[in-house]
Amino acid sequence: MRSFVPILVFLGLTVGCARSVAHIEFDDRLSDLNRRAKTGDVQQIAAEYHELAKTSYKSSDRVELRLRAVDLLIRAKDGERALAILEELKRENLDRPRAGLTQLRYARIVERVLGRPDEALKLYTRTIVENVDNLASRIGLRDVRILLLGQKSDGAWMVYLTKLSEAVAGTNFEKVLWIHRAEELMADGGDLQAIELLVPIQQTQKGTLVWHRASHMLTRLYRKQKMAEREAEVLEGLANHLERTSFLGSYDSALYTRGELRLAELYCLELERPQDGIRWMVGFEGRHPYSTLRDDALWRLAQCYAKQGEKPSQTETLCSIVERFPLTKNARRARKALGLNVGPGLGGSGGDEGELQPCGSRPEKAELNLDRGPG
Repeated sequence: MRSFVPILVFLGLTVGCARSVAHIEFDDRLSDLNRRAKTGDVQQIAAEYHELAKTSYKSSDRVELRLRAVDLLIRAKDGERALAILEELKRENLDRPRAGLTQLRYARIVERVLGRPDEALKLYTRTIVENVDNLASRIGLRDVRILLLGQKSDGAWMVYLTKLSEAVAGTNFEKVLWIHRAEELMADGGDLQAIELLVPIQQTQKGTLVWHRASHMLTRLYRKQKMAEREAEVLEGLANHLERTSFLGSYDSALYTRGELRLAELYCLELERPQDGIRWMVGFEGRHPYSTLRDDALWRLAQCYAKQGEKPSQTETLCSIVERFPLTKNARRARKALGLNVGPGLGGSGGDEGELQPCGSRPEKAELNLDRGPG
Protein backbone atom coordinates (compact mmCIF):
# COMPACT_ATOMS: atom_id res chain seq x y z
CA MET A 1 0.00 0.00 0.00
CA ARG A 2 2.84 2.36 0.87
CA SER A 3 4.33 1.93 -2.60
CA PHE A 4 1.28 3.60 -4.11
CA VAL A 5 1.64 6.76 -2.03
CA PRO A 6 4.57 8.28 -3.97
CA ILE A 7 2.78 7.46 -7.22
CA LEU A 8 -0.40 9.19 -6.06
CA VAL A 9 1.59 12.22 -4.92
CA PHE A 10 3.40 12.35 -8.28
CA LEU A 11 0.10 12.10 -10.20
CA GLY A 12 -1.45 14.80 -8.05
CA LEU A 13 1.45 17.17 -8.62
CA THR A 14 1.45 16.42 -12.33
CA VAL A 15 -2.27 17.10 -12.71
CA GLY A 16 -1.96 20.23 -10.56
CA CYS A 17 0.93 21.56 -12.64
CA ALA A 18 -0.92 20.74 -15.86
CA ARG A 19 -3.96 22.71 -14.70
CA SER A 20 -1.79 25.61 -13.61
CA VAL A 21 -0.11 25.73 -17.00
CA ALA A 22 -3.52 25.69 -18.69
CA HIS A 23 -4.66 28.57 -16.48
CA ILE A 24 -1.51 30.55 -17.26
CA GLU A 25 -1.98 30.00 -20.98
CA PHE A 26 -5.62 31.11 -20.75
CA ASP A 27 -4.68 34.25 -18.82
CA ASP A 28 -1.95 35.08 -21.33
CA ARG A 29 -4.39 34.70 -24.23
CA LEU A 30 -6.94 36.88 -22.47
CA SER A 31 -4.37 39.57 -21.70
CA ASP A 32 -3.27 39.63 -25.33
CA LEU A 33 -6.87 39.78 -26.50
CA ASN A 34 -7.67 42.67 -24.16
CA ARG A 35 -4.67 44.55 -25.52
CA ARG A 36 -5.64 44.00 -29.15
CA ALA A 37 -9.29 44.89 -28.46
CA LYS A 38 -8.30 48.56 -28.21
CA THR A 39 -7.06 48.86 -31.79
CA GLY A 40 -7.72 45.59 -33.63
CA ASP A 41 -10.45 44.24 -35.91
CA VAL A 42 -13.55 44.51 -33.72
CA GLN A 43 -15.50 41.64 -35.25
CA GLN A 44 -12.48 39.30 -35.29
CA ILE A 45 -11.71 40.04 -31.65
CA ALA A 46 -15.38 39.53 -30.72
CA ALA A 47 -15.19 36.07 -32.29
CA GLU A 48 -12.02 35.31 -30.31
CA TYR A 49 -13.65 36.43 -27.04
CA HIS A 50 -16.57 34.14 -27.83
CA GLU A 51 -14.29 31.17 -28.45
CA LEU A 52 -12.10 31.90 -25.45
CA ALA A 53 -15.17 31.93 -23.20
CA LYS A 54 -15.76 28.24 -23.99
CA THR A 55 -12.38 27.28 -22.49
CA SER A 56 -12.50 29.49 -19.40
CA TYR A 57 -11.77 27.84 -16.05
CA LYS A 58 -14.00 30.37 -14.25
CA SER A 59 -17.77 30.29 -14.63
CA SER A 60 -17.87 34.11 -14.29
CA ASP A 61 -15.49 34.49 -17.24
CA ARG A 62 -17.69 32.32 -19.43
CA VAL A 63 -20.39 34.96 -19.10
CA GLU A 64 -18.17 38.05 -18.95
CA LEU A 65 -16.20 37.20 -22.09
CA ARG A 66 -19.33 36.63 -24.13
CA LEU A 67 -20.71 39.95 -22.95
CA ARG A 68 -17.48 41.60 -24.07
CA ALA A 69 -17.96 39.98 -27.47
CA VAL A 70 -21.50 41.35 -27.61
CA ASP A 71 -20.29 44.86 -26.74
CA LEU A 72 -17.77 44.76 -29.57
CA LEU A 73 -20.36 43.51 -32.02
CA ILE A 74 -22.72 46.30 -30.99
CA ARG A 75 -19.89 48.73 -31.66
CA ALA A 76 -19.51 47.16 -35.10
CA LYS A 77 -23.30 47.43 -35.68
CA ASP A 78 -23.46 43.63 -36.07
CA GLY A 79 -26.76 43.08 -34.32
CA GLU A 80 -27.36 39.61 -35.73
CA ARG A 81 -24.26 38.04 -34.22
CA ALA A 82 -24.71 39.97 -30.98
CA LEU A 83 -28.28 38.65 -30.62
CA ALA A 84 -27.10 35.11 -31.31
CA ILE A 85 -24.65 35.26 -28.39
CA LEU A 86 -27.28 36.80 -26.12
CA GLU A 87 -29.72 33.99 -26.95
CA GLU A 88 -26.94 31.55 -26.09
CA LEU A 89 -26.49 33.29 -22.73
CA LYS A 90 -30.22 33.17 -22.02
CA ARG A 91 -30.01 29.37 -22.05
CA GLU A 92 -27.45 29.50 -19.23
CA ASN A 93 -28.50 29.33 -15.60
CA LEU A 94 -27.54 32.94 -14.91
CA ASP A 95 -27.83 34.59 -11.52
CA ARG A 96 -29.84 37.81 -11.29
CA PRO A 97 -26.94 40.27 -11.65
CA ARG A 98 -25.61 38.58 -14.81
CA ALA A 99 -29.11 38.15 -16.19
CA GLY A 100 -29.59 41.89 -15.70
CA LEU A 101 -26.36 42.68 -17.56
CA THR A 102 -27.49 40.40 -20.39
CA GLN A 103 -30.87 42.13 -20.51
CA LEU A 104 -29.07 45.47 -20.71
CA ARG A 105 -27.38 44.45 -23.97
CA TYR A 106 -30.76 44.01 -25.68
CA ALA A 107 -31.54 47.64 -24.94
CA ARG A 108 -28.17 48.69 -26.35
CA ILE A 109 -28.81 46.77 -29.57
CA VAL A 110 -32.17 48.48 -30.00
CA GLU A 111 -30.59 51.90 -29.39
CA ARG A 112 -27.20 51.65 -31.06
CA VAL A 113 -27.75 49.12 -33.86
CA LEU A 114 -31.41 49.46 -34.75
CA GLY A 115 -31.54 53.20 -34.01
CA ARG A 116 -34.80 53.16 -32.02
CA PRO A 117 -34.12 55.34 -28.95
CA ASP A 118 -37.72 55.44 -27.69
CA GLU A 119 -37.99 51.65 -27.62
CA ALA A 120 -34.51 51.40 -26.12
CA LEU A 121 -35.49 53.80 -23.34
CA LYS A 122 -38.36 51.50 -22.35
CA LEU A 123 -36.01 48.51 -22.27
CA TYR A 124 -33.43 50.42 -20.24
CA THR A 125 -36.09 51.48 -17.75
CA ARG A 126 -37.41 47.93 -17.38
CA THR A 127 -33.86 46.66 -16.79
CA ILE A 128 -33.21 49.31 -14.16
CA VAL A 129 -36.46 48.74 -12.28
CA GLU A 130 -35.98 44.96 -12.25
CA ASN A 131 -32.35 45.19 -11.07
CA VAL A 132 -32.31 47.96 -8.46
CA ASP A 133 -30.21 45.74 -6.19
CA ASN A 134 -27.34 45.06 -8.57
CA LEU A 135 -24.92 46.59 -11.05
CA ALA A 136 -27.22 46.43 -14.08
CA SER A 137 -29.31 49.31 -12.70
CA ARG A 138 -26.27 51.60 -12.31
CA ILE A 139 -24.93 50.84 -15.78
CA GLY A 140 -28.40 51.13 -17.28
CA LEU A 141 -28.85 54.55 -15.69
CA ARG A 142 -25.54 55.69 -17.16
CA ASP A 143 -26.65 54.49 -20.61
CA VAL A 144 -29.93 56.39 -20.29
CA ARG A 145 -28.09 59.55 -19.28
CA ILE A 146 -25.86 59.32 -22.36
CA LEU A 147 -28.91 58.68 -24.54
CA LEU A 148 -30.96 61.59 -23.23
CA LEU A 149 -28.15 64.12 -23.06
CA GLY A 150 -27.20 63.15 -26.61
CA GLN A 151 -30.68 64.16 -27.75
CA LYS A 152 -30.05 67.66 -26.34
CA SER A 153 -33.59 67.94 -25.05
CA ASP A 154 -33.78 70.51 -22.25
CA GLY A 155 -34.82 68.95 -18.97
CA ALA A 156 -35.34 65.41 -20.36
CA TRP A 157 -32.78 63.86 -18.02
CA MET A 158 -34.29 65.55 -14.94
CA VAL A 159 -37.82 64.54 -15.95
CA TYR A 160 -36.65 60.95 -16.41
CA LEU A 161 -34.95 60.89 -12.99
CA THR A 162 -38.10 62.18 -11.31
CA LYS A 163 -40.33 59.56 -12.95
CA LEU A 164 -37.87 56.76 -12.26
CA SER A 165 -37.69 57.82 -8.61
CA GLU A 166 -41.42 57.17 -8.36
CA ALA A 167 -41.04 53.76 -10.02
CA VAL A 168 -38.38 52.58 -7.55
CA ALA A 169 -39.71 54.39 -4.47
CA GLY A 170 -38.71 52.80 -1.17
CA THR A 171 -35.56 51.13 -2.51
CA ASN A 172 -31.95 52.09 -1.85
CA PHE A 173 -31.58 52.82 -5.55
CA GLU A 174 -34.04 55.69 -5.12
CA LYS A 175 -31.35 57.48 -3.11
CA VAL A 176 -28.92 57.10 -6.03
CA LEU A 177 -31.48 58.91 -8.19
CA TRP A 178 -31.80 61.66 -5.57
CA ILE A 179 -28.04 62.23 -5.84
CA HIS A 180 -28.34 62.67 -9.62
CA ARG A 181 -31.34 64.96 -9.23
CA ALA A 182 -29.46 67.06 -6.68
CA GLU A 183 -26.54 67.41 -9.11
CA GLU A 184 -28.90 68.68 -11.79
CA LEU A 185 -30.49 71.13 -9.38
CA MET A 186 -27.08 72.44 -8.32
CA ALA A 187 -26.12 72.95 -11.96
CA ASP A 188 -29.29 75.01 -12.48
CA GLY A 189 -28.86 77.11 -9.33
CA GLY A 190 -31.40 75.18 -7.25
CA ASP A 191 -29.13 74.78 -4.23
CA LEU A 192 -31.91 74.83 -1.62
CA GLN A 193 -33.93 72.16 -3.46
CA ALA A 194 -30.77 70.07 -3.74
CA ILE A 195 -30.26 70.36 0.01
CA GLU A 196 -33.81 69.08 0.59
CA LEU A 197 -33.00 65.94 -1.41
CA LEU A 198 -29.61 65.32 0.17
CA VAL A 199 -30.41 65.84 3.86
CA PRO A 200 -32.55 62.65 4.22
CA ILE A 201 -29.73 60.61 2.67
CA GLN A 202 -27.17 62.16 4.99
CA GLN A 203 -29.39 61.46 8.00
CA THR A 204 -30.51 57.89 7.23
CA GLN A 205 -27.94 56.15 5.01
CA LYS A 206 -24.86 56.48 7.20
CA GLY A 207 -21.75 54.70 6.01
CA THR A 208 -23.03 53.90 2.50
CA LEU A 209 -21.57 55.20 -0.73
CA VAL A 210 -24.57 57.48 -1.29
CA TRP A 211 -24.13 58.83 2.25
CA HIS A 212 -20.51 59.79 1.51
CA ARG A 213 -21.56 61.39 -1.77
CA ALA A 214 -24.45 63.30 -0.20
CA SER A 215 -22.27 64.46 2.70
CA HIS A 216 -19.60 65.93 0.44
CA MET A 217 -22.20 67.61 -1.75
CA LEU A 218 -23.85 69.10 1.34
CA THR A 219 -20.57 70.55 2.60
CA ARG A 220 -20.14 72.39 -0.71
CA LEU A 221 -23.72 73.61 -0.67
CA TYR A 222 -23.62 74.77 2.96
CA ARG A 223 -20.36 76.59 2.37
CA LYS A 224 -21.79 78.32 -0.68
CA GLN A 225 -24.92 79.28 1.26
CA LYS A 226 -22.81 80.43 4.25
CA MET A 227 -24.51 77.94 6.57
CA ALA A 228 -21.44 77.38 8.74
CA GLU A 229 -23.11 75.51 11.61
CA ARG A 230 -24.69 72.93 9.32
CA GLU A 231 -21.47 72.56 7.31
CA ALA A 232 -19.59 71.83 10.53
CA GLU A 233 -22.16 69.21 11.56
CA VAL A 234 -21.72 67.34 8.28
CA LEU A 235 -17.93 67.57 8.35
CA GLU A 236 -17.79 66.31 11.93
CA GLY A 237 -20.08 63.42 11.01
CA LEU A 238 -17.76 62.44 8.17
CA ALA A 239 -14.64 62.72 10.31
CA ASN A 240 -16.15 60.75 13.21
CA HIS A 241 -17.29 57.97 10.88
CA LEU A 242 -13.84 57.66 9.33
CA GLU A 243 -12.22 57.72 12.75
CA ARG A 244 -14.30 54.73 13.86
CA THR A 245 -14.09 52.69 10.67
CA SER A 246 -10.59 53.30 9.25
CA PHE A 247 -7.16 52.03 10.19
CA LEU A 248 -4.56 54.49 11.42
CA GLY A 249 -3.17 56.50 8.52
CA SER A 250 -5.39 54.77 5.96
CA TYR A 251 -7.52 57.80 5.15
CA ASP A 252 -4.85 60.40 4.55
CA SER A 253 -6.26 61.57 1.24
CA ALA A 254 -6.60 65.33 0.95
CA LEU A 255 -10.37 64.85 0.58
CA TYR A 256 -10.63 63.87 4.25
CA THR A 257 -7.68 65.70 5.77
CA ARG A 258 -8.77 68.98 4.19
CA GLY A 259 -12.23 68.30 5.56
CA GLU A 260 -10.81 68.25 9.08
CA LEU A 261 -8.85 71.43 8.43
CA ARG A 262 -12.01 73.10 7.17
CA LEU A 263 -13.83 71.88 10.30
CA ALA A 264 -11.22 73.55 12.52
CA GLU A 265 -11.44 76.71 10.42
CA LEU A 266 -15.19 76.83 10.96
CA TYR A 267 -14.94 76.24 14.69
CA CYS A 268 -12.09 78.69 15.31
CA LEU A 269 -12.74 81.51 12.86
CA GLU A 270 -16.47 81.50 12.16
CA LEU A 271 -18.43 79.76 14.92
CA GLU A 272 -16.49 81.07 17.93
CA ARG A 273 -15.88 77.52 19.20
CA PRO A 274 -12.06 77.39 19.29
CA GLN A 275 -12.04 74.63 21.90
CA ASP A 276 -13.65 72.30 19.36
CA GLY A 277 -11.13 73.31 16.71
CA ILE A 278 -8.29 72.59 19.12
CA ARG A 279 -9.86 69.22 19.94
CA TRP A 280 -9.63 68.19 16.29
CA MET A 281 -6.25 69.65 15.46
CA VAL A 282 -4.28 68.28 18.43
CA GLY A 283 -5.10 64.76 17.25
CA PHE A 284 -4.52 65.41 13.54
CA GLU A 285 -1.01 63.97 13.27
CA GLY A 286 -1.99 60.88 15.23
CA ARG A 287 -4.77 60.17 12.76
CA HIS A 288 -2.78 61.19 9.68
CA PRO A 289 0.90 60.43 10.41
CA TYR A 290 1.85 60.47 6.72
CA SER A 291 -0.19 63.46 5.60
CA THR A 292 1.50 66.30 3.74
CA LEU A 293 -0.87 68.70 5.52
CA ARG A 294 0.55 68.32 9.03
CA ASP A 295 2.06 71.80 8.91
CA ASP A 296 -1.33 73.17 7.81
CA ALA A 297 -2.89 71.48 10.83
CA LEU A 298 -0.29 73.09 13.13
CA TRP A 299 -0.99 76.48 11.60
CA ARG A 300 -4.71 76.02 12.13
CA LEU A 301 -4.03 74.88 15.70
CA ALA A 302 -2.03 78.05 16.33
CA GLN A 303 -4.96 80.11 15.05
CA CYS A 304 -7.31 78.26 17.38
CA TYR A 305 -5.02 78.86 20.37
CA ALA A 306 -4.91 82.55 19.47
CA LYS A 307 -8.70 82.68 19.33
CA GLN A 308 -8.86 80.90 22.69
CA GLY A 309 -6.42 83.41 24.15
CA GLU A 310 -3.78 80.75 24.92
CA LYS A 311 -0.67 82.76 23.98
CA PRO A 312 1.99 80.29 25.26
CA SER A 313 0.42 77.38 23.39
CA GLN A 314 0.14 79.51 20.26
CA THR A 315 3.84 80.44 20.45
CA GLU A 316 4.85 76.83 21.09
CA THR A 317 2.89 75.68 18.04
CA LEU A 318 4.32 78.39 15.80
CA CYS A 319 7.83 77.46 16.87
CA SER A 320 7.10 73.83 16.08
CA ILE A 321 6.14 74.80 12.52
CA VAL A 322 9.40 76.75 12.07
CA GLU A 323 11.53 73.90 13.40
CA ARG A 324 9.75 70.89 11.91
CA PHE A 325 8.61 72.30 8.55
CA PRO A 326 11.11 75.13 7.85
CA LEU A 327 10.65 75.26 4.06
CA THR A 328 6.88 75.59 3.93
CA LYS A 329 4.67 78.62 3.48
CA ASN A 330 3.32 78.01 6.99
CA ALA A 331 6.85 78.34 8.40
CA ARG A 332 7.06 81.72 6.68
CA ARG A 333 3.72 82.68 8.22
CA ALA A 334 4.85 81.42 11.62
CA ARG A 335 8.10 83.39 11.52
CA LYS A 336 6.18 86.52 10.65
CA ALA A 337 3.69 85.92 13.48
CA LEU A 338 6.60 85.41 15.90
CA GLY A 339 8.18 88.67 14.80
CA LEU A 340 11.19 86.94 13.25
CA ASN A 341 13.08 87.87 10.11
CA VAL A 342 11.30 85.97 7.35
CA GLY A 343 14.46 85.85 5.24
CA PRO A 344 14.86 84.19 1.83
CA GLY A 345 13.16 80.98 0.80
CA LEU A 346 9.65 79.62 1.29
CA GLY A 347 10.06 79.11 5.00
CA GLY A 348 12.29 82.05 5.66
CA SER A 349 15.34 79.83 6.17
CA GLY A 350 18.20 82.25 6.02
CA GLY A 351 17.83 84.36 9.10
CA ASP A 352 20.35 84.28 11.92
CA GLU A 353 20.12 81.47 14.46
CA GLY A 354 19.94 84.07 17.15
CA GLU A 355 16.61 85.21 15.83
CA LEU A 356 14.77 82.22 17.28
CA GLN A 357 14.54 83.99 20.64
CA PRO A 358 10.71 83.75 20.92
CA CYS A 359 11.01 79.96 20.79
CA GLY A 360 13.71 79.81 23.45
CA SER A 361 15.76 76.69 24.12
CA ARG A 362 12.92 74.24 24.55
CA PRO A 363 13.89 70.68 25.56
CA GLU A 364 11.68 69.15 22.85
CA LYS A 365 9.64 70.26 19.86
CA ALA A 366 5.92 70.76 20.11
CA GLU A 367 4.07 68.21 18.09
CA LEU A 368 0.47 67.43 17.39
CA ASN A 369 -0.88 64.97 19.95
CA LEU A 370 -0.31 61.43 18.72
CA ASP A 371 -3.51 60.17 20.31
CA ARG A 372 -5.64 58.85 17.51
CA GLY A 373 -8.94 60.35 18.55
CA PRO A 374 -9.91 64.01 18.54
CA GLY A 375 -9.93 64.00 22.32
